[in-house]
Amino acid sequence: MYLGRSGSEGFGCDATTGPSIRVDPEVVVLPDEVDDPDDPLAWLAYGGRWGERQSGAFNGPTGPTAKDRWLHPAPWFDELRSSSVVIPGGDSAAGSVIGVFCGTVESGSGVLVAFSTSPTQVLIGVLLIAFLIRFLVGRTDWGVTPIDPVVQRRRAGQLIRAAASEYRRTPLVFLLIGTIYLPALVVTGALGALMQLVPFVSSFLSLASRSSGTSVVLAIFVGSFSNVAAFVAINAIVAEY
Repeated sequence: MYLGRSGSEGFGCDATTGPSIRVDPEVVVLPDEVDDPDDPLAWLAYGGRWGERQSGAFNGPTGPTAKDRWLHPAPWFDELRSSSVVIPGGDSAAGSVIGVFCGTVESGSGVLVAFSTSPTQVLIGVLLIAFLIRFLVGRTDWGVTPIDPVVQRRRAGQLIRAAASEYRRTPLVFLLIGTIYLPALVVTGALGALMQLVPFVSSFLSLASRSSGTSVVLAIFVGSFSNVAAFVAINAIVAEY
C-alpha cells in the first residue's frame, strides 16, 4: 500500500497487494519514426493531447512522443516509487484503519483537484463553512462563570473556555493523567493475545479473519475492560485534583 502521486493529479492510496492477475502481453517492436500518414502505426507521431482539453488533472495526457519514458522505460519504471510513502498493512483490523485513512486522503485530494480546476467554487464552499462555524460560535456564551455554585447551568462556550484555560495553566498535569491509558493499552493487547489462545475464540477468529466487523466487535469486547478501569482511575484523579 503506497501513498503518493503527482501534484497535478492529486494524491491517494495505491493498493498493490493481491490477488493479482498476470498479463503476458504480446511484444511488438515499434519504429523510431513514422512518416506515412496511412501507416497503421501513424498514431506514434501524433503530437496533440490524447483526450479532451481540460484544466488541471482532467486535461488529456500527451502522447508517447512527448515523454522520455517512451525511449527509456526501464529507468522511468525504477523511479516510480522513489518518493512514495509505504503504508503498513496487515490483518483485517489494520485494513479497516487504512480504509478510513485512505478515504480521508481521497477526500482531501478531491478538494485539492477541485480547487485547481474551479477555485471560485471551493472558496465559496469554504466561506459558507466559515459562516456556519461563526453562526454556531455566536449561538453560545463565552463569558466567565463563577465556580460556585458548582451545580448550575453553563453554556457550551463557557465549558470550552474554562477547559482550555485549565489545560493551558497546567498542561503537564493533564498529560501525566493521560498516560494512564498507556498501561491500559498494554493490558488490552495482552487480553487480545490471550483470547487468541482460547480454542473456541481462535477458531472463530480464523473463520472470520477477513471480516472487519468481527475485528471491531472483538476490539470493543477486549478494550472495554481496560478502558473502563482507566476511565474510572482518571475520573477519580481529576475529581481529586
